[in-house]
Amino acid sequence: MRNKTLVRVVTLLLVALMVLTTFAPAFTAYAAEVLIARYDPEIIDVNGTAKGEKFTEGTYKFTFSESETKLSWTKEGEADSDTESNFIIVTSGEGNLWTGTVDGITITEKTEHKWENGSSFEITFETVTTSDDTPILTSAYVDDSRIRRGEAVTLKATIVDTSHLWQEFREGEDSASVYFTPGDFRRGTSNPQNIATASRTADGKIQFDIRMDQLVYTGTGNTIQFYLYYTVGGVPYRYDFSYRVDGCVPYVDSGNDNTDDNDEDVE
Repeated sequence: MRNKTLVRVVTLLLVALMVLTTFAPAFTAYAAEVLIARYDPEIIDVNGTAKGEKFTEGTYKFTFSESETKLSWTKEGEADSDTESNFIIVTSGEGNLWTGTVDGITITEKTEHKWENGSSFEITFETVTTSDDTPILTSAYVDDSRIRRGEAVTLKATIVDTSHLWQEFREGEDSASVYFTPGDFRRGTSNPQNIATASRTADGKIQFDIRMDQLVYTGTGNTIQFYLYYTVGGVPYRYDFSYRVDGCVPYVDSGNDNTDDNDEDVE
């Protein structure tokens, strides 16, 4: 009798082990490395996520050749690492701008005709490793480097969901939305827009490019808060984000300011 009981226990343990082994991948946290781009938003606009084929972690100096419409770059601390990529002029809402895509990221000049032959700038790539399901804010910037109370800015950002594949996102059925949260900034009233667009990253994950207009600085603090809501395969997800704006100029009451700051936040 004792032997039969022992056999049953061993059998049950083996079955349990087989079940755990079968479903182990479902409980394993997904780990991914993403290159985050740091750059000067006054000079360039960077969208997308680098594949890591041409760029790795470190600082790169980029030089523009107007005569050849090419951009060459050299990694800091490395010799003979120049590469070139063709750039073209495109027409956008801000005029005719030089723009081009290389290694999964699109680099665009910030102001029309600001790039000239020999113009240069830097981009620093930092590696971020994620081991959970939280999407990563890979890049973000506002369109002003010195922001005073009452001034409105536009926030553009790229967010990558590393836990889902692009084929899981059903175009036409799944959707994405971004929502501003009042705090150090309030919402302006001249037709503000929130835009969230989903696309495929170079390695097959889901990328969200967002834009929020008319974010008015209150004069205190320096952080823009928002959350992203989206569905993948019909399943909803919501994540909160914050972005520190380095160009904020805190308001100091001089006693002579009659500006009315009692406008209500508008969602």
